[in-house]
Amino acid sequence: MGGLAFVHAMEGMYVRQIFVSGHRGCDVEQSGRLEWLLTNGLGGFSSGTVAGVNTRRYHGLLIAAPGGPDRFLLMSQLHEEILIGGKKWHLGAFRYRDCVHPRGHELLLRFTLYPVPQWIFFGGSWVLQKRIGMVHGQNTTVVHYRLLAASTRLEMLLRPFVAVRHYHALQRRDAAHLSVEPGANWHCVKSSQAGPHVWLASSAAFAPDSVWYNNVVYPMETARGLDDEEDLLVPGEFRQHLDVDDEVWFVATTEPEGVSWASLGQVFERTERRRRALLHQAGDPQGVEANLVVAADAFIIRNQGSTSVIAGYPWFTDWGRDAMISLPGLFLATGRASEALEVLTTFAQAERDGLIPNRFPDRSEIPEYNTVDAPLWFIYACYKYLRYTGDSDGLKPLWPVIKRIINGYRRGCAFGIGVDERGLVHAGARGVQLTWMDAKVGDWVVTPRQGYPVEITAL
Repeated sequence: MGGLAFVHAMEGMYVRQIFVSGHRGCDVEQSGRLEWLLTNGLGGFSSGTVAGVNTRRYHGLLIAAPGGPDRFLLMSQLHEEILIGGKKWHLGAFRYRDCVHPRGHELLLRFTLYPVPQWIFFGGSWVLQKRIGMVHGQNTTVVHYRLLAASTRLEMLLRPFVAVRHYHALQRRDAAHLSVEPGANWHCVKSSQAGPHVWLASSAAFAPDSVWYNNVVYPMETARGLDDEEDLLVPGEFRQHLDVDDEVWFVATTEPEGVSWASLGQVFERTERRRRALLHQAGDPQGVEANLVVAADAFIIRNQGSTSVIAGYPWFTDWGRDAMISLPGLFLATGRASEALEVLTTFAQAERDGLIPNRFPDRSEIPEYNTVDAPLWFIYACYKYLRYTGDSDGLKPLWPVIKRIINGYRRGCAFGIGVDERGLVHAGARGVQLTWMDAKVGDWVVTPRQGYPVEITAL
């Protein structure tokens, strides 16, 4: 990235050293493929790229799951502008069909991922730190700025880009039906269509002035052959003058009543305390093992009072197969056995006729049962729980479910799932994918595998 400035930040303290030499910023193509992720333990998340360019429809500062299981992208990006006299610097970036504009990545001096995503921007006469955090257990994203160095006083302008939509969809201006309601502290953007509202607030002063930015392109969607353009609403601008060491706070949330401005500065400290607590619970591992323990936490969610596992970000929900396979690593090896039992109970409560859910889908609370292996993985996960904990009393309520699975396979379940007289597992139903090779396009099952999948019998 070059060495025009070096800023060392650790544990909330920084030492400022500035050296003058060449600086080119980051490569937008390479850094646009490097993605960061924050989660809130509810299924919601915040995600983007190092370059600051959103390359997926699923990239955004606030993707909320206010009621579960549906998720909504409510805030796409927050673009910053630095003004000194008549000169300005843009820190954000959008991909359009024929260009990247503005080109804030060219001012990026350094990016670090842990404990939260942090950017250091350099504009020749100023150095600015940016951090993003999510409040655990709440659909709230916090963005924090600190002016680390400057030769003179400057003005900072923030433009929030809003998309109130389901996270699988894209927003077009003519169909968005968005309205802006400025307030004394919170400024609300809502859609007349179904979905949550988003409230915005900042330590900077707000000036309402709704402007649409049209035809933003997401190249990862282009590569997937999907719709790839979106229109985003800027409901207004936040402005604040800054001297060295001054801070700016910005918050996007679905629950403003739960945000305490007095404790806003503790968001990043609470994140670090949670990280340390997770590591201590796992036996204080070091190095790669410590990173894995922290990463595992992103996939564990509380959804409508139940503990479950997100199969993958950005678009998967909770899947039976993935939850059961990952349970020993996510929970048992990390000292979270009580939560492992909660996950087993969540899926056991949804058992039906010897099958547990393949997945709990978006837009519906009705689980899907098209899986031949998830019930078998469920039994295996129960076994691993018992081996790790010795807690046979905890598993007693699940024993009837295990027996129903075994008896269901013996007599035959839905989708042709069963065990024949030789002990071989068979499965198959026209138009239904049943194994882990589950790709389906419309009514076309890419890998039908009707018959006797060998690895299922082995399982």
